[in-house]
Amino acid sequence: MRKLEKINLTDQICVELKKNIIDGYWKEGDKIPSENELAQMLGVSRISIRAALQRLQVLGYIETRGGEGSFVRKFSLSNIFNVVSDDIIMNDSAVAELREFRKNMELDCCRLAIERGTKEEIRQLEEILKSLFNITKMDDFLEMDKNFHMQIAKMSKNSLYELMLEVTSEANKLYNKKMYQQAMKKYPDDNKKIWNIPAGTHLQIVQAIKDKDFDKCKKVYAKMFEMEN
Repeated sequence: MRKLEKINLTDQICVELKKNIIDGYWKEGDKIPSENELAQMLGVSRISIRAALQRLQVLGYIETRGGEGSFVRKFSLSNIFNVVSDDIIMNDSAVAELREFRKNMELDCCRLAIERGTKEEIRQLEEILKSLFNITKMDDFLEMDKNFHMQIAKMSKNSLYELMLEVTSEANKLYNKKMYQQAMKKYPDDNKKIWNIPAGTHLQIVQAIKDKDFDKCKKVYAKMFEMEN
């Protein structure tokens, strides 16, 4: 690697390190040189190297393991979103924007699923629905809820919807977990009731898709998001 001019160092370092990752010099899973080694190679301070590594971590290019160093990770947009998911659910306006985005995106997925979904895909959606009614643990429910909406996105035959649903899934899961934890305090002796209410709403969504009734989908989603607010 070449020596760098000491102007906008963090940006320059990021460009140089990203180039090594993108060009395949450092591959997924590879450990990259230490802060000291990078500082010597690039002719800059460790502080500048550390700032650049932190930025690359936020961007999803690397992960830092305590006591081991920094490693190249598989790049994914969801990695970026997962890093800031905790911050999102602590910010009321960000949560409101996330919910609005998810509602509109999921509704359009339903519209396209009605038009493009196959009988086999609907059968798979119904299998996921059955699982929702038999779950007793919150984390299991949240994961199956994600699978439910991902299946509808798959039925839309729009890969960008699938990607964006995946990207926002962690923040959405954290929000739902917070909401269900509050409900569990309200119904400490009847946690199953907490799962049955949203599971029942999901049943209505499946039926609306089977009936090719998008207006019904919109009503169900309006009710569902009203309950969650």
